[in-house]
Amino acid sequence: MTRLARLTKGFPGPWRGVRMLLLPAVLTVFLTAAGASGRNALVSSEPAEQADLATSPADVVLTFAVPVEPAYSSVAVLDGARHRLDGGRIRRDPDHRTVLRVPLERPASGPCTIVWKAVDAAGHSISGKVAFQVAAPAPSSGK
Repeated sequence: MTRLARLTKGFPGPWRGVRMLLLPAVLTVFLTAAGASGRNALVSSEPAEQADLATSPADVVLTFAVPVEPAYSSVAVLDGARHRLDGGRIRRDPDHRTVLRVPLERPASGPCTIVWKAVDAAGHSISGKVAFQVAAPAPSSGK
């Protein structure tokens, strides 16, 4: 018995063809709807995860898969002692609604973590952390 015959076994003659036509159409609708839901994800960060920087960045940049709402999102840049390095101001890039930028008020040094939560226009929220390292400034030679 062929595969086609096994798949359509038990269906009356004219319904076999209809079933074979509808099955791919139904699968396409469900798979397309699942992929088009627009779930958000962190695409990239500056500094990148586990980056080793020679100097402190002026700001951190997070890029997401879908546009985010800065009014409902949060980003904190913390040093190794869990002190905030940013002032809590989040700016969305005016040309790219998927990009959040947070300026640092104090220079970073040593291990740092970006702790973020992003909310998109549909109200979906995601969160995460990005760890990076900034070389400690060289000690001044007290001459």
